[in-house]
Amino acid sequence: MAYTKFQEQAIYQAIQDLAEWLVPHVGKWNKWLRPTLGQQTLECVLNILRAATTAYASPRGKKLPYLERASAELDCLRLLLNISVTLRMTSRAQFEYAAKLVASLGAQLGGWLSQVRQGEGG
Repeated sequence: MAYTKFQEQAIYQAIQDLAEWLVPHVGKWNKWLRPTLGQQTLECVLNILRAATTAYASPRGKKLPYLERASAELDCLRLLLNISVTLRMTSRAQFEYAAKLVASLGAQLGGWLSQVRQGEGG
């Protein structure tokens, strides 16, 4: 199955949904955590967006490194969200919601990665 415009829109929608929830959430964290943990958390989302956008704009055969970077940033985001729960900046209910958003993004990204690795992702 070839990569389609619908998949492109789905991944960007997943990134947008996550960012729209995460930005105000991080803004409510303790003042001393926002410039460190908060900034790193938000940078992960922006790095995922940049990597996905660059992958989409890259020619066939050059997308994989950008998608792998997006995947690594998503893993980092998962860890930072776990830390935010431990530090009580994120409740269990908020974490569950964020985990659903991250899982949705991970599914989109994983599908695109699989297609590119199989030589089908344009």
